[in-house]
Amino acid sequence: MSTRPCGAGAAKAVRSFAAAMGIARPTRVIVRGGRLFEPMHVMSSGTPVAPIVVSQYPGETVRLTRVDSRSRGEVYRPVWLDEASHVVIAGFTVADSVGFGRITGGGNNRAEDFRFEGTRLGLGSESKRGGLYITHSAGNVVRGNLFQSGTDSLTLVASDRNLIEGNRFVDAGHTTLALKCSNYKIVRGNTFANRVQKTVEIYDCSKSTMAWHGNGRFRTDTPRYGETRRNLVEGNTFTMTGRNERADSAPLMPTASSTPVRMAFCVAMYSRASPGRLSACRCTPMRPRKTAAIASITTS
Repeated sequence: MSTRPCGAGAAKAVRSFAAAMGIARPTRVIVRGGRLFEPMHVMSSGTPVAPIVVSQYPGETVRLTRVDSRSRGEVYRPVWLDEASHVVIAGFTVADSVGFGRITGGGNNRAEDFRFEGTRLGLGSESKRGGLYITHSAGNVVRGNLFQSGTDSLTLVASDRNLIEGNRFVDAGHTTLALKCSNYKIVRGNTFANRVQKTVEIYDCSKSTMAWHGNGRFRTDTPRYGETRRNLVEGNTFTMTGRNERADSAPLMPTASSTPVRMAFCVAMYSRASPGRLSACRCTPMRPRKTAAIASITTS
């Protein structure tokens, strides 16, 4: 994909991402270097042995800039895996758009080695739009990415068995990582720093969480309580959290837990009895700390 003249290679060449995905279930899409002003919207699925692989040309950089796909009035971000499964998409830079990307439905996808370099909403916003949003999608791997200056930089809703590993999170208007109403997620070997507010939230889904923009056909008004029970958070490094004494600015916020969460810094707890209410918590700036024993977060 490029505006440059096509060469004499044997592979089929097209001039847009939509045209590339229009080929009957492509197995490999390679994007030539430059700026892309078109969403990467993937609706096709690969297989466990033959995933669809979307990557940039070796040695070149592809930058998605000021791109926001829309459907029925909803914004779906520059990268959108739309009920697609077994897709590997890796190595791109996303900048100066409202959000980073979406994975809706489907599952067993991999998003790796991205540079998400800031939402157009700015760090003063607490909007949920400014990040990578994964909903109703299981078995995905999010690995080796930079999430910088989002609002909610990475959010998973009703999405079990996902691996979040080896990413670097730097600053967010609200939180760098939010895990909502889902189980069996592993958050391992990441680095978190947020001068503005929280680093990690883990909690169930109230009515407003399930109904807000962007869930498409998955949108519902039904709250989901008691569905955030078994998630593992281990081996991560928390280097900074915002200088804020509000309870909702804690470095890590799990839901009310039936087992202790062993931590050396402030934890604020959501209560199932009073959804949206937080226990009192005074938060102070942190020194770098590796989480040797946050252990499994098991909630009732």
